[in-house]
Amino acid sequence: MKTSARNCFHGLIASVTPGAVNTEVELRISDATVLTAMITNRSALMLEVHEGQPAFVLIKASAPILVRDLDGVRLSARNRIDGTVVSLEKGAINTEVVLDIGGGKTLTTIITKESSWALELEPGTRCSALVKTSQIILGVE
Repeated sequence: MKTSARNCFHGLIASVTPGAVNTEVELRISDATVLTAMITNRSALMLEVHEGQPAFVLIKASAPILVRDLDGVRLSARNRIDGTVVSLEKGAINTEVVLDIGGGKTLTTIITKESSWALELEPGTRCSALVKTSQIILGVE
């Protein structure tokens, strides 16, 4: 499978919680990181999702929001991925930021040049990527 999504993480489904319309699926991608995806009940049935099942998630680089300080902040984004900036590619309008999120995994995100300046990002900077559950695409293996 080839996609344009810059981020693909494999793991095992840790939990499946059906709701009235949607199903919440938690995927453990490392010892420290669990990502939550919200999919329709119809998709959950079609994919036959269940605990322990190998699966993967796709996250477009434009989806994560980077933050440096979350002390006391309340958020609606369920997924918080902590990491360290390993590289920045600065363009005229946008900056590509690659975070080392541990376990040999990286997360790539695209933010505006102004945002990268405001966050004072440079290699070695600790920050978090926030991703809403609806921005994660789930696939099964």
